[in-house]
Amino acid sequence: MELSKGENSRVVVIGAGIVGVTCALTLQREGHSVILIDRHEPGDACSFGNAGILTATECVPYALPGFLPHVPGWLLNPLGPLAVRPRHLPRMAKWGLRFTRESAPHRVEEISRDLRAFYRSSVELYRELLASVDKPDLLQTTGYLAVYRDEAASKRDAFAWDLTRRGGVLLETIRGHQLRDMVPALSPDLTYGVFVPEEGYVRNPHRVVTALAERFSVDGGTILQREARGFQSANGRVLAVETDQETLRADHVVLSAGAWSTSLASDLGARVLIESMRGYHFMLPDPEIELPLPVLSGEFKFFATPMEDGLRLAGTAEFAGLHWPANYARADKLAKAAQTIFPGLRTAGGSRWMGHRPMTPDSLPIIGPSPKFQNAVLAFGHGHNGLSGAPITGFIVADIIAGRPPAIDLAPLSPTRFD
Repeated sequence: MELSKGENSRVVVIGAGIVGVTCALTLQREGHSVILIDRHEPGDACSFGNAGILTATECVPYALPGFLPHVPGWLLNPLGPLAVRPRHLPRMAKWGLRFTRESAPHRVEEISRDLRAFYRSSVELYRELLASVDKPDLLQTTGYLAVYRDEAASKRDAFAWDLTRRGGVLLETIRGHQLRDMVPALSPDLTYGVFVPEEGYVRNPHRVVTALAERFSVDGGTILQREARGFQSANGRVLAVETDQETLRADHVVLSAGAWSTSLASDLGARVLIESMRGYHFMLPDPEIELPLPVLSGEFKFFATPMEDGLRLAGTAEFAGLHWPANYARADKLAKAAQTIFPGLRTAGGSRWMGHRPMTPDSLPIIGPSPKFQNAVLAFGHGHNGLSGAPITGFIVADIIAGRPPAIDLAPLSPTRFD
């Protein structure tokens, strides 16, 4: 049934991270009665501690040509920018094989174009979204600066930067003292940088989620702290969502549970490939330095982002599943590495965090109708870009439920592409 604006239906959205909350708010604004459920409070999982970067220029997938020689290092160095726990490797074998396929040069070019098309509007969409909940101050449009010891060190990322340029992204080379003109706190040992002016960031990712959730609630939405367990269905439609406390009737269901979506996606007929790409942060409440914009370490692969409540060092990637204990030595390494970039940095009193980012082998999210039930939509798998992709995902989900053609081609995001 095609639903137009104002035609009320009951939608249950599973997952209250930034993607789920944005989907819920967007659907509510189209006239639907929406129930948002999660076992945690809104924004308390992966959305809590990310780097806050809005990747409007994203066009570089994780799977790149020539990655295989690096795999032994990923297995042997648990503190490297990318690490794989050896005991988890067998469990991610199918994902890893598909990751290898996606690193073929022709696929990288295709994925790069699809990433750019999907994320390029993220900053402008956040400008509108945050203004609509009276929080425009959370958005900053400063761009970011990637820094290297010298130009030779940047050559390790030459393929990625070239891919970005070919995606139509403006990049500015910064050399020598110009780096410290932009960011006085930088070490003089850093002599080469790349400025990406089109990027933005938010000053408090958790407050973004809670502000959206609060507006959703004030406008009549229902938020329930529940764990989704399964579905009741008949005649090709989901009739209800079963939770740990009750059964919720639904005219439509949206699954946006991030890294925890796999089992429920299977119940909806989609055999997806998702791995938790664990990210860490080290939050510094009193860093004793000021950054005018986010800084990306080209060597250590983490962002230093100025936040409302201090400086956040966030990034790296660890594949260890959903259940292994966090390796907080990775967060400590962020602090140590940051002191080589910012000699005046104070790290005392910092706090550590780890979150599960839902990563697909091709770095593209999974967004589209369930292959089994006509009234269920899948919307997860954004990897480290859930914050950036949330607004456009909300619009796409609303289009699917309303029977409208989405603004972008959904074929590359299909829930059945890994069958």
